[in-house]
Amino acid sequence: MDGVKPKYKWIVFATLAAIGGIYFTGEGGSYLVDYLKDTPNNPNRNEYLEGVTLSLIFSLPFWLLLAAFATPLKSTMSKPVFILLRTPAMLLGFAFVLMNAFIFVMMFLDKIQGK
Repeated sequence: MDGVKPKYKWIVFATLAAIGGIYFTGEGGSYLVDYLKDTPNNPNRNEYLEGVTLSLIFSLPFWLLLAAFATPLKSTMSKPVFILLRTPAMLLGFAFVLMNAFIFVMMFLDKIQGK
């Protein structure tokens, strides 16, 4: 790939990262649909939500890579497309931080209450 212009390298890397992110986000959507279609009487129904969470966690690195690989291409694309490429990384990153903050707060409250 030494003879290829650097711009095309970033496009290929960004495309591969987008494919990975879309795949794992789609898997999460599939688990969410299965969760919604399942009956509430099923005691294992919540395992679908675990599938959704794990799929979104697996998709986060791909979205972060897409945002990173799109940065050198900023001058070659329009601003709305650039923002669109970075939005999933920002949303999932923010959700991941909130989820971890919630877990730590609950652990802290549990320690304060002496359980």
